[in-house]
Amino acid sequence: MRAPAKLTLALLGVAASLASCVLDLTGEPSGATSTGSGGGTAASAITAASSSASSSSASGTGGSGGAAPVCGDAVKEGSEQCDDGNVALGDGCSPTCTIEPLDACPGLAIPLAPPGITLQGTLVGAHDDLVPSCGGNHADVVYAVTPSVSGTLTATLVGDYAKSLSLRTRCADSATADIGCQAGSLDLALTRWVYAGVKYSVVVDAGPHPFALHLDLSKCGDGARQGLEECDNPDDPGCIGCFKCGGQGEVFDPVSRHCYRQISGQSADWQSGRTACLLWGGDLVGVSSQYEDAFLKTKFDNVWSGANDLVDECVFHWSNGEPWQPHWGPGEPNDQGNEDCSVFYGSGQMNDTSCGDSRDPLCERAPGGGCGDGIVQPGEECDDALTMAGFTCSQCVLTCPTGQIKDLATHHCYEIVAAPPLDWNGAQADCVMRGGYLAAITSSSENGLLAPAAAPLWVGASRNGPFHWVNTDAFCYTNWGGNEPSQAGNQDCVTMQKNGTWTNDPCDQKKGYVCEHDN
Repeated sequence: MRAPAKLTLALLGVAASLASCVLDLTGEPSGATSTGSGGGTAASAITAASSSASSSSASGTGGSGGAAPVCGDAVKEGSEQCDDGNVALGDGCSPTCTIEPLDACPGLAIPLAPPGITLQGTLVGAHDDLVPSCGGNHADVVYAVTPSVSGTLTATLVGDYAKSLSLRTRCADSATADIGCQAGSLDLALTRWVYAGVKYSVVVDAGPHPFALHLDLSKCGDGARQGLEECDNPDDPGCIGCFKCGGQGEVFDPVSRHCYRQISGQSADWQSGRTACLLWGGDLVGVSSQYEDAFLKTKFDNVWSGANDLVDECVFHWSNGEPWQPHWGPGEPNDQGNEDCSVFYGSGQMNDTSCGDSRDPLCERAPGGGCGDGIVQPGEECDDALTMAGFTCSQCVLTCPTGQIKDLATHHCYEIVAAPPLDWNGAQADCVMRGGYLAAITSSSENGLLAPAAAPLWVGASRNGPFHWVNTDAFCYTNWGGNEPSQAGNQDCVTMQKNGTWTNDPCDQKKGYVCEHDN
């Protein structure tokens, strides 16, 4: 269930107070929290991580004298599923005294500031919507936690019963978004590095029990080494965002200020390799620029990268959440034999292969810091060091040049060039001169974004055998018009028509075109 707007605003408004008072989920201070015997699936109280506040409960069995139930009087009666003593939205019990399940994505929004908070809730009445990647599968509750600073997050789930605790970068994706998962009947604890402004999903999965979830957050940059920090000294030039890069096998990129490590001698399948990277404090590498590709190919060969299509067949993404940019070799990805994971070679090219193969993982770690430190990290689209003409960066949000279209999902910019019309090869050459390439359209959302501008326009697909995109991306999504693609000779280049459908036309026709710019 999505948290109501007024609830989210209330939580944001009181984030700074979470360290010193007890709150119900409407943002009103209170000393106790009431829940009906029917239970709710929301957290019943939010407290400071260091506080010892307690909650009390009140419940009833029915009204007297045949009077109609009164929702909000803290007495569960008649047809009421719950009655928590108020008529607020988003606290697990609705204004009509029915249970509000908070077990569906995106979960209840929780802003998180140091030192942290405690969520007290119950799984009574919760549904089973999310599958954990470890342990059993029971009812679940999910919280959308957004740290205000980069640092170490320690999530501790308290309860003497079988349960699991997951931390994810995408709510419903346990296959590739889990960055930590534990299961057992004792208290569970996950410690992971998190980034400011990035939304993480914390999933509690157990039987119908009450629980306490402690979320402790330490801040990188406060001068005190805590949690997973290797250093926290702004005067130390070797301390980059509370990490150092100089240990065994570690390679430092002075431009991006990211750190890379091939974990040698631990050849394993893709998932095991990724787990090793997460334990190091990073993730499998995301090669999200041509510069990065050129930097890495001289240093690493035949290693796992983070590119995979485990969740959505033929839609690849980097497991670390970086903007997608493909570096496929000729004829790849070809998905021969269910190949959902990728290998990075010293040629700078990638190949899709079985996730069960055995290779060393290539890990990447982005320093934790704040907007304006010149380091692009998760949660930022840019960080004030843009070199592309016309692009600007404000508060670490990328702005495309005037007249261009921005894809909010990929952070790519699209430039429509209507005149002078050029043939397909000339259009691609001009896009390269402009710092991009003829657009590669790999999803229905991307096609829909560009369709209103189509006049018609050349896009970046052509064929010499099978169709392919100029940027080497997988040619899986298509939007051919009726009776297309034509098999007539010499019709080897692709046009987007005014209605968004595609045709294949002779490449020497002259028309407008759309250029795509990676961020």
